Amino acid sequence: MGELRTDVLYAVDLFTEGQPWPVRVLDTRRWSSTSSGDQSGFLWRLNSAADTPGSPWDTDYGVACLYWSPTDPEPDGQALLNYPWQPLPEDPEEAGAELTRRAKETGPGHASVWLCLRPIPRRRISARWLEPAQREAWEQANARLNALGLGSLQYSGPGDQAPISLDQLTALLDRAEQAGTQ
Repeated sequence: MGELRTDVLYAVDLFTEGQPWPVRVLDTRRWSSTSSGDQSGFLWRLNSAADTPGSPWDTDYGVACLYWSPTDPEPDGQALLNYPWQPLPEDPEEAGAELTRRAKETGPGHASVWLCLRPIPRRRISARWLEPAQREAWEQANARLNALGLGSLQYSGPGDQAPISLDQLTALLDRAEQAGTQ
């Protein structure tokens, strides 16, 4: 899929039901986090080669991601993109301390759901996120293109620069279909 970006949303197989969920990557380095033991949250640090299975630091590992909890039936992707985020310090210990602090700050955020900051394994990040309405509109446009024998158009999602807007494509398809029926 290429390099991860911090200014777009990605679809992740995050929960057991297997539905893709929008997440925002906040830091692409490989992180480890484990429960603090005192119920205050999670402690973060950069994952190292010394972290082996059975180590307390293999509780969660992956890139730092922000997402809405599974209690949100319609996760607000744009709110994740708008969430303020300053780059982390380069120093691994300072960055880990800052992630620990920020993870404690995330809490009730969007209506009655919880905002979550956790490491997610890179392999679970599958593609750019498309809002359900966007996905359906692009699928319909592609079906119309295929029906006219014009192939299809690939569009990954918010943050991408599609070669044509959906409105432009729809107008062209309307004209092509009208010309075909005359």
